[in-house]
Amino acid sequence: MSIFAKLKKHCHAEYVCRNQLRDITGGIISGKTMAKLDIKGKGIKNRKIIGKRTIYRIDDLVQWLENNTRRVK
Repeated sequence: MSIFAKLKKHCHAEYVCRNQLRDITGGIISGKTMAKLDIKGKGIKNRKIIGKRTIYRIDDLVQWLENNTRRVK
């Protein structure tokens, strides 16, 4: 199990709000950074908008983190 997959255990909901990303990821990525990536088409693809809030499925967040992490030697 990857370190990002462990996020699922700590998240009690199926969806996470963009403005909660900094807290949920321990500061790995902020909502502001993800908003910029979304605009460039490099963010999480399956986002939904409810009112003025952007939300992501926790599974999509974990997959995005795993796909956008590289190992440093």
